[in-house]
Amino acid sequence: MSNPLALLDVPWVAARAVAKRLLRGEAPELDGPGDPELPLFELRANWALRALAEGTIEEATRRFLRALERAASARLGAYSRSQRIANFVYIARRLEGGRGSAERELVLPTLHADAAYLRTHAEFRLNTPWFNNHLLNNYRAAVLYQAHFAATPGGVDLREFIDRVGRIIDRHAATLFGTGRSLLEGSVSYEMLGAKHLAEIAFCDRSGPLGPFARACALDYRARAAALYRKDGTWLIPEIGDLSPDWDRPTILLFLDAFVLERRNVYWEIWQRELAALGF
Repeated sequence: MSNPLALLDVPWVAARAVAKRLLRGEAPELDGPGDPELPLFELRANWALRALAEGTIEEATRRFLRALERAASARLGAYSRSQRIANFVYIARRLEGGRGSAERELVLPTLHADAAYLRTHAEFRLNTPWFNNHLLNNYRAAVLYQAHFAATPGGVDLREFIDRVGRIIDRHAATLFGTGRSLLEGSVSYEMLGAKHLAEIAFCDRSGPLGPFARACALDYRARAAALYRKDGTWLIPEIGDLSPDWDRPTILLFLDAFVLERRNVYWEIWQRELAALGF
C-alpha cells in the first residue's frame, strides 16, 4: 500500500501497520495484513533464545541459515539488522569450543554487512515513537558485534559508532530513562526489553561510553523487578497492549528468570561469565 491516503479508511491498528511500512520501507515482499514486524520476527531471529532452550544448537543454527536465505531479497533496515546481529550472538556463544565453525563462517559475511550498514544508519530521530528502544537496540547490537565479530576476517570496526551513539544516548538519558532508570516507553513489555538490552550492554561494554550507566540501570532493574512484576511465584507479564514484537512470553521468562532470579536456564548459560562479573 503506497498511498498514504489509504490510511484514512482503515482502523487505527491497521493504519499504524501501514505507516510502519511507509516510514521504514522494510521487507516489501512480506506485505500483508497486520503489523509488518510479525513476519520479520523470523528474519530477525528473535526466536533464537527460545529455540536454544527447546532444541539443539544444530537446529537453531540451521534455522538461522534458513532465515538468512529468506531475508536475502528483503530490504532490512537498521533495526532488523541490529536484532539479527544480537540474536546470532546467542547462537555463536553456544557454538564456542569449535562446534559449528563451518556454519558460523557462513553467517559472518552477512553480519559484517549488517554492521557496515548500521555504521551509517543509527536510528536517532527525535519526536518519533521509535527513538527510545531503536537507538538503544542499535547500540546494543554494535557493542555485541564489536566484542564477538569485529576481529574476525572481514570484520567492521564499530568503535567510532559506539562512541558517537553512546554519547547521544547519554545526552538524552533523562528523557529516555527518567529518574527510575527504566526505558520510558509506556509499556511493561518494552521496559523489560530495555532492561535486557542494558544488561547485554553491561556484559560487553565495560569501557565504553554507556557501560557504567547500563550496569547501574540493569542492576537497579534487577533489584526492583520481582517486587514490581512478580506475585505468588508468577511473573505478571501483560498479554495485551503495547507488546514488543521482538520477543514472546517464553523468551521474556528466560531473561527474567536468569537475570532476576538467577535460575540456570539457557540465558544464564550463555552469559554466565558476564553475570559472574556483575556479582551474580
